[in-house]
Amino acid sequence: MPPVKSKTPGKFKGIKNKRQGEIYDYFRRQLWQEKNADYLVNKSKREQDYFTSVLYKTSKLAKEERNLLLKQTASAYREEIQERNSQILFWQEGAGFTKPSSRKIIKKQKLKGIFYEKGEHKSGREKTKQVKNLWLQEVLTKKGTIKDKAEIERISKSLYLTSPRRLRDRFLIPTSRPSTGTDLGKIWDKYFVRNPFTHTRKFYLRAIQKFVNRTEPEGEPVPDNEIEFDKYGKPRLKAGQWIAFTGRPGRSWSVYKNVPDLEQRIIKRVHEPAHTEYIEEHGSAMEKQTWKLKKNKALCWIEAILGQSCSVNQGTSNWWCLFCIVLGSYHPPVLPKHCPWLYTYKTWLCGQTRHSDATKQWHFSVQGERIRDKIKGGDWGSCHIGTFSKPPKKKHRGWKKPLT
Repeated sequence: MPPVKSKTPGKFKGIKNKRQGEIYDYFRRQLWQEKNADYLVNKSKREQDYFTSVLYKTSKLAKEERNLLLKQTASAYREEIQERNSQILFWQEGAGFTKPSSRKIIKKQKLKGIFYEKGEHKSGREKTKQVKNLWLQEVLTKKGTIKDKAEIERISKSLYLTSPRRLRDRFLIPTSRPSTGTDLGKIWDKYFVRNPFTHTRKFYLRAIQKFVNRTEPEGEPVPDNEIEFDKYGKPRLKAGQWIAFTGRPGRSWSVYKNVPDLEQRIIKRVHEPAHTEYIEEHGSAMEKQTWKLKKNKALCWIEAILGQSCSVNQGTSNWWCLFCIVLGSYHPPVLPKHCPWLYTYKTWLCGQTRHSDATKQWHFSVQGERIRDKIKGGDWGSCHIGTFSKPPKKKHRGWKKPLT
């Protein structure tokens, strides 16, 4: 049942302006998606948006649903007005207003200046001159009091950005030094564009696409009574809290806690699904069975099962994975049949059968190296494992004159 028409033509009862109508439509779309979640669950995001935009207006609303939508609309509209007023006060105080007000701009006030410090005099005088000219053009030359909300917002923002107080603002600037943290661009470049193992590229592409398309925030929402606000209504984040801009009507942000960092999310959402799908498609029955025993499926067998570091074990008699040394701990999975060094004759890289005597490195398969009695075979987690043992030096006994 649609909202009851009011006496004013073109408006519903409870919907007073165009913005409230937009908010009402937003919550109505959201309600339709919740009621038809089973129908939309197997469709892509694009298809969900299309069907929602076409069908949400055709469904009839019960009286309780319509009243709920009107309450949500009124609450979100009040939050937007409050946030807008707080933003205007922030701009006016930042511009130096002596009588800040979100309802009107008082002409009988002066803008507070600043005492210039060393190096600020030239640019400070220029900005002060610009502020005076802007105040004269936008405020003093106009008749009457400025009460239009959009005009107040525009003038306050312009004076804030032109104020000499902006000389002391500090911003982050980009540098030529590369970042040391993890970002999705590096993951895309390393595991799809420059992935040396072609059999795993499509699985990483699929996992990265699902990771990017995921829009639900992770973590626990912080209740309002635990959020600390400043005088402008902005949240003051505590340790372990994160802010997410949702884009919904009303308060456009939410505060979350216990949010996993990006590196852990990439391990859980990108590496593990890509590794699992690769093993399920190309692995044998024994390889799949052994794969299920691994707790951290994004690591090689040594680091996941034995809890040892391959970079530390390199050059010792302990096992280590050559892919971990070359590509890092979280490298693409490589089954023995797809190993690029399987048929090489470089003894320092791979010794599949008999040519591994030089440095005691072995490439394990599911059946294992039957030639070796010391190593009982098995699937070693789809990695290139080797050990190093220093060959004993032969003592030189010197030259002896042959008997004649």
